[in-house]
Amino acid sequence: MQIDAVRKGIRLTAQLCVLILGAVVAGMLALTLIFMLPTEVMKEHVASSIDIFYTESVYPQQVQGYKSTQLDNETDAIMLLGAIHETDTLGPLQQAAAVPHATIKGENSKCVVLKNYLWDGILPDGESNYDRYWHGYMLYLKPLLLLMDYADIRVLNMIVQVFVLLLLLRELVRRKLDSIIVPLGLFVAVVNPVATAMSLQFSSIYYIVLFSLLVLVRYGEKILADNRIYFFFTLVGIGVAYFDFLTYPIAAFVVPASAALFLDEKDWKEKILNIVKWGLCWGLGYVGMWAGKWIIGSIILDVNVIAEAFGRVNVHSGKAVQENGDMLSSLQVLWKNIKVLLRWPYILLGAAVFIFYEKKVIFGLNRRMFLLCLPFAILCLIPCLWIALLKSHSLWCYWYSYRNLGSTAFAAGIMMEVLSFSAEKKKRLDRRG
Repeated sequence: MQIDAVRKGIRLTAQLCVLILGAVVAGMLALTLIFMLPTEVMKEHVASSIDIFYTESVYPQQVQGYKSTQLDNETDAIMLLGAIHETDTLGPLQQAAAVPHATIKGENSKCVVLKNYLWDGILPDGESNYDRYWHGYMLYLKPLLLLMDYADIRVLNMIVQVFVLLLLLRELVRRKLDSIIVPLGLFVAVVNPVATAMSLQFSSIYYIVLFSLLVLVRYGEKILADNRIYFFFTLVGIGVAYFDFLTYPIAAFVVPASAALFLDEKDWKEKILNIVKWGLCWGLGYVGMWAGKWIIGSIILDVNVIAEAFGRVNVHSGKAVQENGDMLSSLQVLWKNIKVLLRWPYILLGAAVFIFYEKKVIFGLNRRMFLLCLPFAILCLIPCLWIALLKSHSLWCYWYSYRNLGSTAFAAGIMMEVLSFSAEKKKRLDRRG
């Protein structure tokens, strides 16, 4: 038995290594092909909607005072600058590895650089590489810019997100999994779909979450029944590292993991074991794909991308973080993220959900029900730990890193559904008895 287990472990490790290597090669090849596209038309299309950056500025709030409605035009400007950049010194492969963008001396804001370059006609006097990220979003951004401008892409993004969400809801109803609809609503409300539509920066994780749920719901009982390790390793882990710009990545694990546990009829011990297995696979896919970019980038560009990347990791997870001169603990940083949601609309939503579930669940709690909810309670805490571990990033970018808590809301909603079902089942059994 032990020999078989060792062989199985070695075989699985070899398969995952092959998957990572294949993903790294395929990812770099796809970006290389995309960087062969001409940029002149792209530049014209970005210029035609440049007034958006003038009227909205860097970090506009769709509703003043609500950080959850704040857009990230600064990062979108970086994405657009990278998409339209022309260089004679780098070939397509080097551009795919470096993803350079134009700079103007003395100007740090990429939003302002974009405006000065394409509106005021100030020619860039330098370029900067953003080589530690994959920038997988270029696979759709550059082709779209050949057809339309930034404003068009925003509206298209909104339409596609709505249709994907509706497709997921339709599938949930068809599969008689409407119990997932309320938790999904909680996630969407916290993430704010208006912001994910208007900011390309926030879209990647939102799409990955919706598509991963769609795949789980549609194929979970058949194709994925015994292959969830590969699902979390590839689609969720590798996919997040490839497309995301470090926004709220842990949500892409916690949401599908919560749904997968809900779909599995296993006891609480097996579910906790699955959280560990899936979490490790997600982490290996996520970290492995990042590491692949740093290694292949270092080879292609002949620079030490690995050292630069580790330097940024140390910065984002810095132990000492300050705000207004005061040192903040991990709990204080977590609280700052939570406070984004401490506004009346979110409070009323939470109260409504509590009232909806409390009669079914709260008064029927017992030891068995506590054990049922334990795996989901663990998933609820994972985003909190993520925010606490990445203290610096979670403090600087709290106005979007708070979206990790959307997956906490989803896991909590799933937990309430599990407890509600268990309470109803107990009542029926009691009546029969």
